[in-house]
Amino acid sequence: MDKAFRNGVFVVGVMLLMVGAGVTLNFILREKSNDAPVVILLIIGAVMVVAGWKQSQKE
Repeated sequence: MDKAFRNGVFVVGVMLLMVGAGVTLNFILREKSNDAPVVILLIIGAVMVVAGWKQSQKE
């Protein structure tokens, strides 16, 4: 897991997931329904986390 945190792709993915979760929570609290960009953010973040983790396992 230490290798994963040194990987830039993993770190950026985690940050995207955190931002997406925060924006989703904000939309839920304000009851807005325009959260399609947030879903895309969460998906890209999850893909980057998995890609970064797998890349760090190869090293």
